[in-house]
Amino acid sequence: MLHIIILKVLLNCIIDFRNCFLKTAFFWIFPVNNYSNNKNYNLAIIKINILYRRLLIILFISFSITNLKLYSTPVQSLLSGNKCYKCHSNYQGGGLRTLFGSQFNKDNSTLTTENTFLEDIYKLIEKKEFIKREDTTYQSFWNTFNFGFDFRFQSVRSHKTASAQRRYFPMQASLYLAYNPFDWLTIETDLNFGPKIFRGQQYGNAYIILKSAKDQPMLKIGLFQPSFGIRQCDMTSFDRRIASVQGTESFIAPYYAEPGIEIIYESLDWLTFNAGIFATMSLYEVTMLGEQKSVIPDRSMPSYLFRIIIYPELMNDIFPASYLGISSYINSNFQFYNAFIYFRLLEDIYISSQWAFSQSQNIRRTNNLLGAIEYNTFKGVYLGLRAETALTKYTPEPDIYFSFKANQLVFYAKIMLLPYIEIQPEYRFLGTNEYESTRWSAQIHLFY
Repeated sequence: MLHIIILKVLLNCIIDFRNCFLKTAFFWIFPVNNYSNNKNYNLAIIKINILYRRLLIILFISFSITNLKLYSTPVQSLLSGNKCYKCHSNYQGGGLRTLFGSQFNKDNSTLTTENTFLEDIYKLIEKKEFIKREDTTYQSFWNTFNFGFDFRFQSVRSHKTASAQRRYFPMQASLYLAYNPFDWLTIETDLNFGPKIFRGQQYGNAYIILKSAKDQPMLKIGLFQPSFGIRQCDMTSFDRRIASVQGTESFIAPYYAEPGIEIIYESLDWLTFNAGIFATMSLYEVTMLGEQKSVIPDRSMPSYLFRIIIYPELMNDIFPASYLGISSYINSNFQFYNAFIYFRLLEDIYISSQWAFSQSQNIRRTNNLLGAIEYNTFKGVYLGLRAETALTKYTPEPDIYFSFKANQLVFYAKIMLLPYIEIQPEYRFLGTNEYESTRWSAQIHLFY
């Protein structure tokens, strides 16, 4: 009975999101100068508010009554019942996979190595657990070394023009290396072999992690991405992409990294805490109003990070698999805020919602909202629907105001038939002030 109630509320949420898109489609066809006084725009905002209230109702009902047990993308964290660092060497998630992460992905594919003719090959490349000698003061190099990679090849067609040609190209080629000579020291690097395309993008990360004792905070020092928000695999998602005069543009680039120091606290199962201070080498490259002005006024001022994530299910067994968090990244009069929630609604259904807001020098303000539902149809196969809306408002002068809006609806699949191989087809609707189109794309992801 409870699941029927939850499904009814969820259905109403999806209907509301659909209606919201129909309402806001008015602005793609009939742009207006003053959104706040427009009746249809106000109705769309009301719909979004209703959607969020109902999502909170779902969360409250699930937290209060159900007792769903767990069996890293963010959804993989729910599926495995672990924090990001259990599967990835990077505590923020993404990048180098641990032995557990490698084994989890191998066992989570449709066909495992135990029932394929590739068993012998997979045994040769399987990551081995780091085995320490009896004298733990020194360890052999190979017993403390880890490596991995991500390679993505993609077929896409631009949304901007009807005559756009389909392109085929490698989207990502990353190599990960880690050396853990002592329990208190880890040295890592993450190399990007692709070209620098976006403002603020770097060729990789390099850092060390210091840990004095088992239950104490860790210190991360070097060149790396601050731990704001949640790291997604899809660089087109509106959590780090914004509406612009070109339709959409990158705001926080893939491989965005800054020199900095970050405190990481993961000792409590139900809590993640991050705080840090960073230089602005990359942030200063991020511009607005074309390339006329940086999002920060002074590159000598440091940026400050704060993030907290709560895992309610790990606090008490009555909660479903879930986590929610907030983060802030602030530099003088530049602010970037994120709020997010992921939870397991039913045995194989996952719900997520994110909010991303930024303000740059009181000139540009972005306000983005994302919602997604993903269904694990059977082992190794996921079907998903993601709805996103982005609003960017510019006020270059007190009496000058203009804005851009973008909406997208993405139907996608993640298919892992074999270990370490993933296929990701998708069909996307994208509407902006400048254009409106639908496109399909496909990606092959090889990882280790």
